[in-house]
Amino acid sequence: MSFTSFNIAPMMSREQIAAAVHKVSIARGLDTLATVLCCMGIATEVGAVNGQGVYGWWCPANPTAWPDSTNYPHDSISNDSRSSGYLQQQPGPHGEPWWGTTADMMTLASAANNFLDRLTDNWQAAANNPTVAGHFVQQVQGSEFPDRYAQRWQEAWDVVNRALATPPCPPPAHLGGSVNRPDFNEYAKWSPNSQSRNGVKPTLWLLHTEECAGYDNADGLANFLDNPASQVSYHYTISKGQNDDGVTVVDVVNTDLASWSVGDANNRSINLCFADSHAAWTRDEWMANVGRAIDVAAYLAVQDCRKYGIPLLVIPPPYTAGNAGVSDHRYVTDVIGWGTHTDVDGPDGPTAPPWTRFPWDYFTASFNKYANQ
Repeated sequence: MSFTSFNIAPMMSREQIAAAVHKVSIARGLDTLATVLCCMGIATEVGAVNGQGVYGWWCPANPTAWPDSTNYPHDSISNDSRSSGYLQQQPGPHGEPWWGTTADMMTLASAANNFLDRLTDNWQAAANNPTVAGHFVQQVQGSEFPDRYAQRWQEAWDVVNRALATPPCPPPAHLGGSVNRPDFNEYAKWSPNSQSRNGVKPTLWLLHTEECAGYDNADGLANFLDNPASQVSYHYTISKGQNDDGVTVVDVVNTDLASWSVGDANNRSINLCFADSHAAWTRDEWMANVGRAIDVAAYLAVQDCRKYGIPLLVIPPPYTAGNAGVSDHRYVTDVIGWGTHTDVDGPDGPTAPPWTRFPWDYFTASFNKYANQ
């Protein structure tokens, strides 16, 4: 595979990709082995490490051969002949739709469906046999290197097993069968302003205010953070609609990496910034301007705490409990002793009251609600 550039992180984890492929397999009446064969193809074609040391299964566009491939979600660029997408499918030399449209090749579900449609009817003969499995994948892909697919046998099984071993948690009975997830829109706009955590485990999940004027929502702030010259980033930006209560979350830095948010505490923290927010706001201003985005922030905090083993504990000012958990930028000032920031809880400080501007009670109630489901 000939990559020419990568995003900071893949659009989807390998487990998410495997789960999506398995959904297609089940819809076609196939089984887990068929999913593994497709994932062997994906791992061989687009499994790679980017410049930040992040390994993943990537979805490259190929603007040199097919400029319209950049019109579809992608996380990397390649110039590999006429190939594009997770399975490096390609049209014929004169544009013949060998694998359907560009959208088909760039869309995981469609690409996987086309792969499985061409998989031999005898796919089950590959059970417990990496060599045969690699041969079956090579038949579909038309590659000159069949041994490469067999080498991905164990990786594909490991990823698929992880994907299928962690289904969504069953909803609590009192929710009447629906998971209590707040409604919000989320998309990624990766910033280059990040670094490796160098093996440091996140122990803090921190809230921030923007303070600077001019970035009216999560999208605008994410656009600013996308500029290397800004020298700042957060893992998430978040905002509420100006004319409704709709919430937007932009993923700016992969949480496996450190954002540039809190100086000496970058490597040990996950950071979220409320767009167009100010530490000088009163509680009423917070609720009017941000509102339900605070509830969504609490939901995100719970998910990351569970993922990284951060204590499910909110630590509001004056920070009398705990040395790990969910707090704000002011915690880094008062407890860790780095910087002079007072957000999200007001400009009087770093050690003075009021500690009552940000609606910590609302945030904590939301956090506990999601932590207990």
